[in-house]
Amino acid sequence: MVSDHHCAHECDGLLLSVPWFHAGDCAIVQAFEKIPALNALAPTQTEPPFKLTQLVVLVLFVLITIVAAIRFRPEPVRAV
Repeated sequence: MVSDHHCAHECDGLLLSVPWFHAGDCAIVQAFEKIPALNALAPTQTEPPFKLTQLVVLVLFVLITIVAAIRFRPEPVRAV
């Protein structure tokens, strides 16, 4: 019998990328607010440089998550 614990463990691992993406998104916002050169490019954070940066980071996190899911090797289920 295959337990659902194995599948839940895999899903938990993939969901760990969500907080990291949120932290990365917050870092982008803070960078555009605090760094004068970036703030000059996107003072209201609705300009194309800001949106492009967010898109690039989103794509990177999606790619990293896909690669992690593909390379994930769960431990075989052992009979107890």
